[in-house]
Amino acid sequence: MRTVDVDDAGYTMIALLVVVLILGVLSAVVLGGGFANPQPVVTATKGHVVSACEADYNIVDEAVQSYFDANLVDPPAGPSWATAHAHGGPYLQSWPDDPGYYDIAWTGQNLGVDPAHGLASFASSGSSAAATGCFAR
Repeated sequence: MRTVDVDDAGYTMIALLVVVLILGVLSAVVLGGGFANPQPVVTATKGHVVSACEADYNIVDEAVQSYFDANLVDPPAGPSWATAHAHGGPYLQSWPDDPGYYDIAWTGQNLGVDPAHGLASFASSGSSAAATGCFAR
């Protein structure tokens, strides 16, 4: 039968504490990496607005392409063609925009984004890497 030495029990407790400490540090690094440098709410909101703007821009661009594919002409200026039941539509359930941050406009030839702050930008229908006002600062 084995006898427990008092010094061995202390060693086991310290080893257990070291293991718990190491696991705590590793979990803090993995899970809490963003807590060391928190993002301001304004920056996080701006990022979400830019993402939403880019997504809305791409949705309207796809609707323009769908209209062109179905009718072999570009849609008329404005948003009404996209939600109408004419000419193979509706291509969108509603025209996407966020007036507090940006408006997306179709001029009949160009798709544009007019941000609430920054410069408006336009791109031709079918351009592969259209610059949008979503990136205006």
